[in-house]
Amino acid sequence: LSVLGRTVDLDASGFPLSIRSRFTPEVTSVAGPPRELLAAAMALVVEGLEDARLPWTHDGARVTRQAEGAAEWQATSRAGVLTAAVHGRIEFDGTIEYEVALKADAAVDLHDVRLEMPLRPDVARYAMGLGWKGGARPDRLEWTCDVAKKNQDAIWVGDVSAGVQVTLKDDRYE
Repeated sequence: LSVLGRTVDLDASGFPLSIRSRFTPEVTSVAGPPRELLAAAMALVVEGLEDARLPWTHDGARVTRQAEGAAEWQATSRAGVLTAAVHGRIEFDGTIEYEVALKADAAVDLHDVRLEMPLRPDVARYAMGLGWKGGARPDRLEWTCDVAKKNQDAIWVGDVSAGVQVTLKDDRYE
């Protein structure tokens, strides 16, 4: 998938395998050399009670809609009694929205469910959000959702000419 100054390659799960930016350091042109943002593919990780990752099988990502300035895709993955239905949409400005529905066909005890986005250290130089005021990226940022607080649902991590923002939304997001 290509949009202004960015290219995104999807893997079979529907999540990015690669995200490349071609913005120059001055952010005045998209004619720079491709710069990879990810150190490894993004992944939906589910751990059982033994902290072992459940292995996914993927049906593969398929584009379901292409329009001027946007594209959408879907993918389905399975791990035991779990099914993850992924719907993604990329906009002309590089915004990617994901909706992930995780369903269990039977009762299952899980230790953790998370989305991993391993960023390259040379890209992940600065951060702000989730309670962090901004500046050099901390080695570790611990965050717990507090619904009473406002504007604590997103984090940006990046460098001057490349980065990602993650905004967490539920079905009642405003």
